[in-house]
Amino acid sequence: MQPVQKYVEALGHIATQLIRTARWGDVAADVANTLAEVSGAETVTIVLNQYDETHAWRGAYAAHYGPEHDAWPWRASLPPEIAATLERGAIWREGRYAFLPITLHERWIGTLALAAPEQAEFDLEALTFAEHVARMLAESENRRRLTLTERWKMLRQDIPDLAHQLHMYANIADALFLCDQDGVILDANLTAATLLGVSSEALPGRHLSQAWGLPPAAAAIQWQEIQKTLQRIGRWIRRFEARRTDGSVIILEATAVPLEHEAGNTHILVVAEDVSDVARAFERLRASENRYRALVEHAPDIIFAMQSDGTLLTLNPAFERLTGWTREEWLGRNVLELVHEEDAHLLTTAREQARRRQIIRTDVRLKRRDGTYLFAEVTAAPEHAEDQIVIYHGIARDITQRIAIEQELRSQRELFRNLVEIARVTSQRPSLEATLHDMLDVACSVTGAARGSVFLLDRNGRVTHSILAREQADEEEKIRLATRAVKSGVAGLAVREKRVIRIDDIANDPRWEKFPNAPFMEGSALAVPISHDEEVLGVMTLLAGQPHFFDEEDVALMQAAADQMALAVRNAQLYEEQRQLIHDLELARDAAEAASRAKSAFLANISHELRTPLTVIIGYAEMLLEDAQDLGDSHLIRGLERVLNAAQHLLSVVNDLLNLAKIEAGISEIDVQTVAVTDLLVSLEQHIEPLIAASTNTFALEVNDNVGEFVGDVVKLRQILLNLLSNAIKFTDEGTITLRVWRENDGEREMLSFEVHDTGIGIPSEHLQNLFDPFYQVHTDRNRKHGGTGLGLAISQRYAQLMGGRITVSSEVGKGSVFTVRVPAVVKTAQQSYEGKRSIEQ
Repeated sequence: MQPVQKYVEALGHIATQLIRTARWGDVAADVANTLAEVSGAETVTIVLNQYDETHAWRGAYAAHYGPEHDAWPWRASLPPEIAATLERGAIWREGRYAFLPITLHERWIGTLALAAPEQAEFDLEALTFAEHVARMLAESENRRRLTLTERWKMLRQDIPDLAHQLHMYANIADALFLCDQDGVILDANLTAATLLGVSSEALPGRHLSQAWGLPPAAAAIQWQEIQKTLQRIGRWIRRFEARRTDGSVIILEATAVPLEHEAGNTHILVVAEDVSDVARAFERLRASENRYRALVEHAPDIIFAMQSDGTLLTLNPAFERLTGWTREEWLGRNVLELVHEEDAHLLTTAREQARRRQIIRTDVRLKRRDGTYLFAEVTAAPEHAEDQIVIYHGIARDITQRIAIEQELRSQRELFRNLVEIARVTSQRPSLEATLHDMLDVACSVTGAARGSVFLLDRNGRVTHSILAREQADEEEKIRLATRAVKSGVAGLAVREKRVIRIDDIANDPRWEKFPNAPFMEGSALAVPISHDEEVLGVMTLLAGQPHFFDEEDVALMQAAADQMALAVRNAQLYEEQRQLIHDLELARDAAEAASRAKSAFLANISHELRTPLTVIIGYAEMLLEDAQDLGDSHLIRGLERVLNAAQHLLSVVNDLLNLAKIEAGISEIDVQTVAVTDLLVSLEQHIEPLIAASTNTFALEVNDNVGEFVGDVVKLRQILLNLLSNAIKFTDEGTITLRVWRENDGEREMLSFEVHDTGIGIPSEHLQNLFDPFYQVHTDRNRKHGGTGLGLAISQRYAQLMGGRITVSSEVGKGSVFTVRVPAVVKTAQQSYEGKRSIEQ
């Protein structure tokens, strides 16, 4: 802003403030601040003789120039610099200081004292501006004094005998006191009595200052002041505290004027007004302004005000700290020059919000002095006058670091997701057809697209492979449509320009080729070329049923994914070249699997043939044992018990072999039943109670309240838990076996967890990897003592996997083991292929 324009606007602001109030002292602080900001002064002091004493505002000079009340007359207490302006009546300068007199009717009434910063002086333009301010202050004071004088003239002209007719003005708003020359009240109106809280009859005969509640000494000093002032200038004006008869304190603004009586006597008329509310409100306002000013000056955020056209009016120091610019460089300039050009449209939208009387909230980039940009979160409130926006007040918060963190996190998240998905595709090493399907699935998943198509091209641009977005199409139609799409559609455009093409509205964009029986007639599309070493291998097109569905983030993501997809295509093409070898390997694998199934079927048949006679042997052994027990033949009883135990053990081995064979042959089924988990646990506890009693261990059951029901193969789950509990009892001496049960949601489904914890001998870590292999055993001494085939854990793991769950184990030698079974709470069908991996926690 040019200096002249700056001075003119400042003078207009000061004039507006002075016109709006009859007491210019109410806006003195604002006038002094404006004068300091525009002239470049470090401090400004305004000394004004309003009430026969000197009042000073602003800066360090206030303490020096504010006279002591008991130093009278007031002129004697003035500092020499201000006294010099009174004598000279002209500007007086000394170094970085300048003193300008304020005169009214060629009479000195005050001084403007300005101090420039160290090692600086005021130029002519600044002093001329200060002279204009001094004249405006004098004119404001003149208007105020004329207002009071009119009241005095009215009373003197309209009431010849005021002492006898004062009651005519009993109900006017001002308090009227008629006093003799000694200050004794001769008469007063009703307003005066009401103001002081007494009756009208109680005032005559009292001294005026004492009626105002002043102590005798202070009352005498005040009346002497009134008399001397009236003799010197013919009027006395003062604002002071008075005390009513009830003890309350009020603030009075009083004016005294001498009145000539017809008999030649001189009386004194005093007009008083209660300005308590105004004075106290001003003090509160000034305190509030000081607090607000301190808040604005020290706020970490930019606080600004600007006109409706975007012209900046005020900026706090945070603007300089955050942008590197000085406030002077931008005050008076349009905010659009400061905002990034790509964000300018946001201000247009913000203005529309402001016209609807809404609070503006938007994020924009502000230009720093060093050429970088500050991300700012702007909140602004419009101020209206007659439905027109006159000014905006707002705050701009620096969110640069937050935006950077968000962008970094978003980029990392998208990159990670992209790499994970593409790595999944390439690591599977499938056929080319499967690779294309997987690539399309990945792209639709990460972008949210509803449909998509993929075309692979040879070096001549001919389509060699295609996956169409439509549901049904024969091979000939696929090639025909793909060739047309590459020739004239958006896919061909992406191939030719070797860049991602985004169409926000396929219904109205001429680049979109309309195909018959297309899956969408309206929506949006994204065409991504798949290139490797500058060679276009193919193109992927993604479709969404809504216009403007894809954004810049999708474009960037698919561009990055396209590179990985190109590698996947290359790998798949290499796989196709080795397809014959893979086919031979598959034939060999099929033969091996067939042999394995034949083995399992043979084992199952043999187990079945063994189980039938064993069942007969066990039945007859049990009958013979009952007869021997009835006869009391202990020798025979021991022999039969050995036979029965051996037969039952052999039957258990046969059953385990049969169960394992069924699982490996893929013929094991899930018998779905529903059972309350608590009922299942009661059954388990009853079953293992004899085992616990026969051992030196204790058993503890810990069950959460929300375990609910299990829907699945109850028999298989019970067999798993019995096997784990019996193993825990078998390998624990004088310890504790704990079964903990809880229910939880893994994000996809409800899961039941059963944890068997023992304090037994533990399992060495080198055995954990093979623990669930058939026939694998660790503690041979214990096994020989208790028996076992090494099939229990293998079958339990297979059963858990058939139900969609698994068993994990952790163990420490000498401290015990923890086996955890996790199965879905609802099992509907069997998982015919179990995981080859072992789930081990070491």
